[in-house]
Amino acid sequence: MGRTIREIRDADIVISSGGTYLVDHYNFSGRALELELAKAFGGKVVLWTQSMGPFQTTRSARDFAKIAQVVDAVFFRDEKSRVSWSNAAPLPLVSAVVADAAFAITPTVSSASACIRDSRPTAIISVREWRTAVVGEAFSFDSYAQAMREGAIYLLSKGWRCVALSTCQGVERYAINDSKTATAIFDGLDVEINSAHHTPSQLIRELEDAKLVVSTRMHLAILATIARVPVIAIAYEFKTTELFAALGRSANVTNIEDVSGGWIQDRVDALEISSNVLSDDEIAELSKSSSSPAIQLIRAFSLSAALKS
Repeated sequence: MGRTIREIRDADIVISSGGTYLVDHYNFSGRALELELAKAFGGKVVLWTQSMGPFQTTRSARDFAKIAQVVDAVFFRDEKSRVSWSNAAPLPLVSAVVADAAFAITPTVSSASACIRDSRPTAIISVREWRTAVVGEAFSFDSYAQAMREGAIYLLSKGWRCVALSTCQGVERYAINDSKTATAIFDGLDVEINSAHHTPSQLIRELEDAKLVVSTRMHLAILATIARVPVIAIAYEFKTTELFAALGRSANVTNIEDVSGGWIQDRVDALEISSNVLSDDEIAELSKSSSSPAIQLIRAFSLSAALKS
């Protein structure tokens, strides 16, 4: 704790990069305190691309109010988050809706594999533990798990090779390990469990060998998009539905409380690879958008410093 305070004290700018914590589901009191400290020490406070709101619980509204008072710049993943902020507090002078920071990742050119492990097309499946509905309160993790299991059974029956892989796994100090959830859900099935930790670039290389991704994790869906692989997504928070709407792929996402094995089967059967992979120009535009906060911050803070001098 002491080291954290010293780092915040000595920083000129403190950037909070998410993933997602400024939503009603989470307790972000600790984050609010960190950002308040940063401001008290005289630093600039920036919220990088995140999904936020709607700040309807007493706790989230209280802690958001503290954060809103100290933020110098904020970047939203989607318009819904910007509206949530605007409904609760004035926007900072520097704010924008931009693509998620992960879209700035540039895939490295990978050489062809020297050993083809399997002639079957590969489907990568991402699962996670979750207990809350996106809309309302009715949600059963068991129903979600059964839907993912049925989806895998269908893919296997159609000759697919199925691999469970996620962004949150293989890190001992992190409380969440999606590979353990996958092991439980796909027990007894011919689903390979990839339990190692991978950097984003390594994940893209894994995804490039796939023909389909069925993803519960939003960032795995983003990395698959960068890798030019069609994605079917299960949204456990509104951020994923907003992402797929922005990409023009709303038909390929459903809320976690609504997913079923039949829905996955229908999406697999209806999937046209050519129409579900973004073009190079679309990917380039998303990359440009995700990088734009850096340019905006340089301009805004350089101007601020010049005016003070």
